[in-house]
Amino acid sequence: MLEGWARQQRSRFLQESGTIAPRLALIRRMADFTGQYPWQWTPAEAEAFIAHLRSGSKPIMVSTARGYEISIKMFCAYISDPR
Repeated sequence: MLEGWARQQRSRFLQESGTIAPRLALIRRMADFTGQYPWQWTPAEAEAFIAHLRSGSKPIMVSTARGYEISIKMFCAYISDPR
């Protein structure tokens, strides 16, 4: 799934180091956090993941959280696309 999503992004001429690699790392972090496969995720898992990143000694900024949410949404749209 991740390689297919990376290929899709490369075909849109997105940069590997600046866009694709960070997005893949984020999805891997969420998978590690939830302990579930992406097709098992619900909005609750995404909310818990973002809440976790927004808490603690070094919380992420709101703008970063929103960017992460968009990346997660794009990945879920890719893996659930019936085409």
